[in-house]
Amino acid sequence: MRKLGITLALVLVLTLVIAGLVYRQVSYRICWDCSGDEYYNRAIEYACSDRPRYRQTALEFLDQAAERNQVQALLLLAELYIGELPPAYRPTFPEKVNCLRRDVNPDRDKGISCFQAVIDIVEEKPDGDPDLLANIGQLYLHSVMPSDDPEGEARKWFARAAAEGNYPAMVQLARLADSRGDYGEAMKWFRKASASGQDVESPLKVGDYYFYGKGVVRNDQEARAWYQKALQTARQLTAGMTEEEKSRIEAAPKARLDLVTRRLAGETGGEQVRINYRLQGTVRDYTVLVDGRTIGTVVNRDGEITARLNKDLEFVTPPETMEKSGFKSMIAGTHWLLQTYGAHSRENPGDTRFVFVLTKS
Repeated sequence: MRKLGITLALVLVLTLVIAGLVYRQVSYRICWDCSGDEYYNRAIEYACSDRPRYRQTALEFLDQAAERNQVQALLLLAELYIGELPPAYRPTFPEKVNCLRRDVNPDRDKGISCFQAVIDIVEEKPDGDPDLLANIGQLYLHSVMPSDDPEGEARKWFARAAAEGNYPAMVQLARLADSRGDYGEAMKWFRKASASGQDVESPLKVGDYYFYGKGVVRNDQEARAWYQKALQTARQLTAGMTEEEKSRIEAAPKARLDLVTRRLAGETGGEQVRINYRLQGTVRDYTVLVDGRTIGTVVNRDGEITARLNKDLEFVTPPETMEKSGFKSMIAGTHWLLQTYGAHSRENPGDTRFVFVLTKS
């Protein structure tokens, strides 16, 4: 009897040891009656594990959290599966996404579905994360999310983000307004964006509006003040950079300051020529027309902005190149196109100052 008791005790101990070992192997997968947040937190814990089975569990937990409408899980899955994101989209989980991409292939339909679930949730809230709102705007602007009116839908989300103080959304609203010739609206948003001190473009554009009288009465004193603000911002942003980088970033505000200073001093700097132009197309792909004639196109292909002169144009002097890429904005590409067209379509372009005025179609 005693031997039987000892045997049973040994069997029990052995069973417990084996059960403990088994539990140790599978415990990371166990989450009984977990909430969406609990599934999400467990997923984040395993997402960057060196063990593939842990990363697979992270994906399973993310799916479980997403089924419970856990926004962060839906957003992570959306960024993971969508593939390429718009260039101005600010990823929420770059590290986790990079870890999990080792185990999944892009699935655009699933990515769009997850983004749509996030949008449905956020749309019902009166406020929200400004960065998320701005990112949703980018998704519509670049036609990642389907819409009959991508630009209009994007403006709605940018406006919500800007109301929450999101600086990139303010700049985007300003650029969109500028591209459709609504300079008063563009100036409003460029002014607000300038207060952040995070870019040179915003104060520079406000200065241009005053200098050329776009949307406001021409005012050289105001133009100079805004160009000075642009230069001050450039110097703050370039602190610690190389001299070459500083020179490149400070070049535009310095050139504008020189121009307005000379005009204030009565130095016109040569003949002034006004060129009216209009745009035809979409916000990412449009034709530039002068006097009803196509002078070129500006196209954004996956973040790569290219301006291309019309090969049928006849120039007084041939341009060095008919095409240029690498612009930071569609506006910059358009400016290069117009400036090149003007400079090579006239005799003695060095004595000419061009004023480009966007007209509505």
